[in-house]
Amino acid sequence: MPSLPPSIGARQCLRLRPRSSARLDCKSTSASMQPSLVTPVPSAARTISRYTSRSFRTNASQLQAVQVAHRPHESPVTSSQQAQSLSDIVRRVQSVVDPTQQALGGEWINRMDRLVQKVQRLEAAGDRGPDCNRVLVVGSSLSQTQQLLNAMIDEPLREMGGSQNNQAQAYAPGHSQPLDSHTVGLDRHWLQQANLEITVLLDPSPSEATYDLIYDSEAVLFVTDDYALSRSAHRSRSAGERGDTTHELLSRFAAKPNVHLVVNSILGSDLAQIADGLEAATGSSVSELVAPSLIPVRISDALAANAALRQALEKTEQPIASPVADSTPSTAYWDNFSSHYQRSNVGTLLNLIQTLQARQGSQALLAQSSAFLLQHCLDEALAIAKRNLAYLHQLRSLASEAKEREQIVLKQSLERIWPPTTAYTGQLSSDEIKVWRPASPGSHSAVDQAMQQTDALFESTFDSKLQWWKLIWKVDDVRKELESACSGFAASLESDLAYESGRLATLQLVQQLGPSLSSASRDVILLTNEAEAYRSSKLRTIEPSTLMEPIHRRRAQLLQTGGPIDVLASKSRKLAVTNSAAVAVTAAGVGSASVLGASLTGIDASSAALALDPSTGIGLGLLTLTLVGWRMQGQYNKYRRQFRDDWQRFSQGLDQDLKLDYQSSTTEEYVRSIAAPNTTSSSTTSTAQKIIDKSL
Repeated sequence: MPSLPPSIGARQCLRLRPRSSARLDCKSTSASMQPSLVTPVPSAARTISRYTSRSFRTNASQLQAVQVAHRPHESPVTSSQQAQSLSDIVRRVQSVVDPTQQALGGEWINRMDRLVQKVQRLEAAGDRGPDCNRVLVVGSSLSQTQQLLNAMIDEPLREMGGSQNNQAQAYAPGHSQPLDSHTVGLDRHWLQQANLEITVLLDPSPSEATYDLIYDSEAVLFVTDDYALSRSAHRSRSAGERGDTTHELLSRFAAKPNVHLVVNSILGSDLAQIADGLEAATGSSVSELVAPSLIPVRISDALAANAALRQALEKTEQPIASPVADSTPSTAYWDNFSSHYQRSNVGTLLNLIQTLQARQGSQALLAQSSAFLLQHCLDEALAIAKRNLAYLHQLRSLASEAKEREQIVLKQSLERIWPPTTAYTGQLSSDEIKVWRPASPGSHSAVDQAMQQTDALFESTFDSKLQWWKLIWKVDDVRKELESACSGFAASLESDLAYESGRLATLQLVQQLGPSLSSASRDVILLTNEAEAYRSSKLRTIEPSTLMEPIHRRRAQLLQTGGPIDVLASKSRKLAVTNSAAVAVTAAGVGSASVLGASLTGIDASSAALALDPSTGIGLGLLTLTLVGWRMQGQYNKYRRQFRDDWQRFSQGLDQDLKLDYQSSTTEEYVRSIAAPNTTSSSTTSTAQKIIDKSL
């Protein structure tokens, strides 16, 4: 038995290839599977590239017996079908396999590439003759598929052996030796005449590697037995339970040209029972396709026929033990061989394989197999396109519904911050306990209310803590008091915006975790991932501070160096220092003059000129203080008006910035991310429609 190919796992795969001096390097087209090959070779001394082979040599009588055992039934060779244009098939393949459309999976693209290479090799062969025909035998070991192979390629004069190990067997003069290439050379006359390459796949599994092997074959023989068919007919299969793998593969490839079903008779069922079991196992449609090409065999009789032939040949060549003994060889072994061979019906199967190329031609076989592969490729592309198109319509519907819901939420959030003139909104009461109460139509927006509250807070700070006459001793507290008032800048508006940000963040999370179609195909899942990547790149996560950025910028502008608060504090300090110095100088001068005036006696005339009457000095001091206070109050009020003007300018710009930032954070980014799957689906829908149009 050949060793297990790595790509097939525990399954056994054996390939037989013909002897041909012109084409000893026939290549397998299955790139994913490296099955064992049995190749007929011209002599034991000839070495085939990449493969090691051994050949049998028989004498004249033995060769005659082999030809008797394997003589095919004579049948007229007629051409049943014209070969399709291989160039047209290649053109259609290249039009379907378009990398820009991505309508097919990688396994289908690889199959199309191998098909193109196969056609190109056939056209390049030219006068060298047709390429090897590939015949695949697929079946379970329980159906005696391996024994059928032994009966077909068995050397009547030498046992093939019943070894069930996983090593490839090499056949040549000498001892057998395992091969790593899964290739066995074999000298068979009928293989040479038919130019065959036979691959035997035991215990297959429904995998892409198995599909590749079937697609690459010009003819396929599915081997089963009447017991397996009878079990399928009387067995109730539960949902999701897999049936016989060979029957599943037969159902999938029943329409492939040159597909035949070989039924091994184990129970001795008649054709009617086999037909009933076949219909129960595969369905009526598959049964109608396969029944005309059904070949019943008895593998046990085929093996018994070969064994009887060996015994007959050995009996014929034995020397006569006694002169008086009957020299006529017994015909019992030959009769036994003939009866077993006729009952086995293996000759019909051998005749089918041997005349495969003679009946249709190598190019016709390849064209039929290629057309079937191309049709399956188109069907797969069409099914994927239709499935993705239906999913994309549902995805677009979901995106539209989500967009409508989000537009409603965004509109509600916008109206809560900037209500229309006729809307009833809620406002905070001015009571000690802040509660929401209904407001009359035309209420101010939340921005206007926040600005009014902040403006009132600034005015209260100026009127209660920063009066002009307190600047003398509170000059260093001007900045601190204004910064304290600025910390409450738009505090109520921040609360409203934090609430709206939370609503939008919740909506965003709901959208990310929203409903999806679990039945999405692989291509549509990639589309969804692409849309999600677009969402992540274009949309920032909404946080409580997302809508507050304009307030934070305005607050930073108020507090920055050179800002309104810094300018007011600097001017107030300068004003307080200047007026304090003026008051101090005036007080010192008036006080000195009053002291001199009180002590006029005993002073000279020059000192008397600087003296003042105490009452006059007091009046002059009060007048000076009044003038300084009047000037200081006027300058301070001027500074306050400038600060108020700057504040009004800030408040007016804040309303506009909040609107722009709200639109930028919601409409341009959030809604655009919702529309991303819709936009991406449009391009994919167009691609799917192209595939559908091309297939139709």
